[in-house]
Amino acid sequence: MLDKKANEILKNILIPISRILLKLNVKPDHITFFGLFVGFCSFVFLSFGMTNIALILFLINRILDGIDGTMARLSKKTDLG
Repeated sequence: MLDKKANEILKNILIPISRILLKLNVKPDHITFFGLFVGFCSFVFLSFGMTNIALILFLINRILDGIDGTMARLSKKTDLG
């Protein structure tokens, strides 16, 4: 629910970034997997008590999630979604 509201607020930023990445032949799936990796890294830092780094990585993960969703809406469908 929070992501949906954040995406509405940030759509003027997410759409141009997504278009640039699509022109560079970056696929939404690539952003999804990179975001997943960043999310796992966030968990690792959190488990070691490095909450500031974990929070930054978590926020990057959420931004990447918004970008991959926007890219997916702007591009054609793939086997994964």
